[in-house]
Amino acid sequence: MRAVSTGKKLGALGCLVIMLAACQATSPKVENGFIRDYDRMELIERDDGTIQHRWIDRSLTRLIKPVTPSAFFIKPVVFYPKLETNDQFGIEASQAIQEYFDKEVARVTAKHFKVTNTLGPNVFVIEPAFTSMRISLESMSPLEVLPFKAVLSGINYATGGRDRDVEVRLEMKVSEAQSQKLLATSVLRGEGMQLENDTEQLSKEHIKALLDNWVNQWDALLGQYRKQLDERG
Repeated sequence: MRAVSTGKKLGALGCLVIMLAACQATSPKVENGFIRDYDRMELIERDDGTIQHRWIDRSLTRLIKPVTPSAFFIKPVVFYPKLETNDQFGIEASQAIQEYFDKEVARVTAKHFKVTNTLGPNVFVIEPAFTSMRISLESMSPLEVLPFKAVLSGINYATGGRDRDVEVRLEMKVSEAQSQKLLATSVLRGEGMQLENDTEQLSKEHIKALLDNWVNQWDALLGQYRKQLDERG
């Protein structure tokens, strides 16, 4: 990650939204209204070449009396603005994905911080949303542009045999429960396993590795945040 001076280091909570190392960031210009203001988000590049967009309120990063949580309240992940099913993605699969993600986020958060079901002062509310679960045709490789390959690819396309890419977009908001002040936002995108054709059903297994990677990053950064708070006393 880009180096910054000590006075401008991201606060510990800021690290919470700079996670998901295996993701590719999607431009915040793809706006859907889940996050109030995409324009103020900045690009973050990681050492491994992956990127994302994020915004962090200064109350979290200031050196004197930064805002810190008494507990975390985790909202269930939703599909925003609404769940859109199709022939390859149904309600049963969407529920399995939501249940798995919710369970894993709650599990790793509880390793480092109190998780509460009650809203109150200094409770940080985590609000995640899948804002895209898109299935699209695999792009042609350079070899498939050649005439003979292109003909075969055209046949494959016509018969529905071409692989389908699975793109997942996750957005997150962090706010303080009592004031409802927005503290941090994050926009990320990653790809799951491909579907083999236009009949294979998208399931949790197709994006489980992606979800696990996101949760593992969350776990590591929560641990860093906990350590910073403990050292600060």
